[in-house]
Amino acid sequence: MKRARYLVVIFGYSVTLLSMQTKEKWDPKTYNQRPNPPLILAQQLLRDTTFSDESNLCVLGCRTGSICTFLAQIAPNTSIVGLDNDPAMVRQACIKQESNVNYCLSNGANLASEFSEHFDAIVALYELHWYPYDQQAEIIKQCAQSLKTGGSLFIGMTQKGELHPIFQACNDTVQLSKWRELVGQVCIDACYFPQTKSALEKNVQESGLEIKKSELQSSAQQSDAARTVSDQEYKQFILGTLGKHPQIVRLLPEKRDKLLADIIAMYKQKFVDIPASFTRTMLVLQAYKQKK
Repeated sequence: MKRARYLVVIFGYSVTLLSMQTKEKWDPKTYNQRPNPPLILAQQLLRDTTFSDESNLCVLGCRTGSICTFLAQIAPNTSIVGLDNDPAMVRQACIKQESNVNYCLSNGANLASEFSEHFDAIVALYELHWYPYDQQAEIIKQCAQSLKTGGSLFIGMTQKGELHPIFQACNDTVQLSKWRELVGQVCIDACYFPQTKSALEKNVQESGLEIKKSELQSSAQQSDAARTVSDQEYKQFILGTLGKHPQIVRLLPEKRDKLLADIIAMYKQKFVDIPASFTRTMLVLQAYKQKK
């Protein structure tokens, strides 16, 4: 197996049915310094999973490669492909140089045509909620068609509805006159698409996969409800979502800090009955491809 390399393989990246939201505004050099819920969830789901030698594994939304590195450690004799639509993330991932991992620049839109019935497992954690609702079913179908018979799809995505108060506070704040002219139109729902459990299960079943496990889990990002959340924690949480908008990114740091402070004030004013913790419940689903 050759050492990890940067494969500029663009599966429908320029012209595609899917318009997955980019994560280009995340700094790949500092990404690993922040909490890593996708990796934590991968460790929970996959640590006891046995992959036979020569299995082909795929990580959809590999970011800087932490999940691929974890898979390479627990399954060193497998072949792993990491996909991400952010060139900077892929370049950063390639620095790791695991011998059994290759990275591709891809949003997965044409995954099935490039890897038809190729993978024994596909891992998509904290990833599908970046696809618009009407496109999530399509990417799940692409995954299903890329699996071998008996292959598994692991999905972890945010449950719809639980973050609405934060989103509402963000949207209400940027519509205030003092921010509207400076920031312009910003809508959180335009970049982030959490799903309901029933809708996710329906999409998976319609792709032809059989659901093995489907449950709700509390995210590793949940704060301790017994203590008070600091304004700095609020800022980090909000910026993690709002900060992907170009209109926000281009603000000077002091302006951005003032905007975040106003959002926090709006949140506390309008949603005073909400516990002082960030609850992000994940939909965790495992499905497999049956024999025809």
